Amino acid sequence: MTSKIQNFNPYPTYQIFKPFNLSLSAKAGDFLFLTGQIGANDDGTFPEDFDNQLENVLKHLDRIIKDAGASWEDVVQMRSFHVGDLEEQFPKILELKAKLMPKHQHAWTALGVQQLIPKSSLIEIDLVVYVGK
Repeated sequence: MTSKIQNFNPYPTYQIFKPFNLSLSAKAGDFLFLTGQIGANDDGTFPEDFDNQLENVLKHLDRIIKDAGASWEDVVQMRSFHVGDLEEQFPKILELKAKLMPKHQHAWTALGVQQLIPKSSLIEIDLVVYVGK
């Protein structure tokens, strides 16, 4: 029997997930579920600051969404996980989110956490995206 779930791993950051046997995203029916993307550079190194990590996270998400034939307007749900002061980080997130999704509303949960994997991670964002016709 063929699985109804299709994995999608098109970019260099997949190498970070490979040891954990995880996929960057998985399509099930009309929805694409994106694994929490972290702020690593494409070579696997991490910027030290939150702003650059956030920009990397959004770049990784953007590539996956577009390659799946969708756009930010198709985002159904977003969850963000933050190490550090969430209230301090929020203005930058809202600024970049407004550029990507100026009029789009979606479900969003933001959580402050003690630590992410790898330890250098300061932000992780996962998405559910509608990819149906």
